[in-house]
Amino acid sequence: MHFLSCQLEPFLARAQTMKHKQNQQQFLRSGFAKSVLIGSLISMSFMGCASGVRQLAATPHSDWGQESEPDSLWIKADSLWAFRENAKQANEALITYASAIEQQPLPVLMTQYARACFYMGMYIDSDPVKADMHFRNGAASAREALNDHPGYAQVMAETKDENEAVEMVSGPFLESVFWSAANTGRALMTRDPYVRKAAESRFKAMVKQLLENDEHLFYSGPHRLAAMVSLRTPGGNTQDNFQEAKKHFQLGLKQNPNFVGSYTLYAEYYAAPAGDKALFVKLLEAAQQVSDDALPEVAAENRFEKKRALALLQKMETFFPMKSTAVNE
Repeated sequence: MHFLSCQLEPFLARAQTMKHKQNQQQFLRSGFAKSVLIGSLISMSFMGCASGVRQLAATPHSDWGQESEPDSLWIKADSLWAFRENAKQANEALITYASAIEQQPLPVLMTQYARACFYMGMYIDSDPVKADMHFRNGAASAREALNDHPGYAQVMAETKDENEAVEMVSGPFLESVFWSAANTGRALMTRDPYVRKAAESRFKAMVKQLLENDEHLFYSGPHRLAAMVSLRTPGGNTQDNFQEAKKHFQLGLKQNPNFVGSYTLYAEYYAAPAGDKALFVKLLEAAQQVSDDALPEVAAENRFEKKRALALLQKMETFFPMKSTAVNE
């Protein structure tokens, strides 16, 4: 409870009331769900109370669990996940992953659950309250996975400083860092500037660790996160911030031109605020041209993002009500 003593009480109070609005009753009955819900309240405090900086060598990661023999629930969850484009299958996959974690509390499963939460919040649940709960649960689950990394756990036990702890993370546990950051970032987008400012240091620490150790993770996801850090940090609407964001968006697209989410994010959060209508149209039309078969492992995400690209194009006039001055591409 160390975090709660130094955080934003009004925000935590709001988060606590939202706990009762979760509609997945089967999920809520599991012990893992209870720990995630508690963790989600803590995770949305967004700041640790840092103590002095120490010098530690990164330690080898413990068993990630990827080579463990899957039990029947894990196998069932993966089977459901393969058909996640169907809302019912996606929801059942989420619930089944939670149940699988009850049987095998492995970091790989907790991280997959965090990814499933992100997917549900982004593409399935249009209700903002439910989507927010998914993002918070995902962030909490990914952070729970990180506790199995010896270096991270050691620093957290001794200093409670997440910024320092995340510097210890390596190997497959970087996926946990990524899904913690992705879910946290989405949850933060609906918060007021004061809350986002409180989260800035921890969020930047996660993104820095990802960029330095695996910039290609999830189709250059760290570059998308870095771009959003520049654009969504309070006071980030400066020319320098826009140029930094553009650099990361362009790097991400150069490395992985077939991940459609990079186009939609670039268009909505860079091109539109920058007043660059030509770039906005170019990006969203390019998104439409990506083949559904280009990345079979994320075909569901790509198809949802292509729908998002079309929707953005259809409401273009709301982004550009008057003739704008384009920022040079």
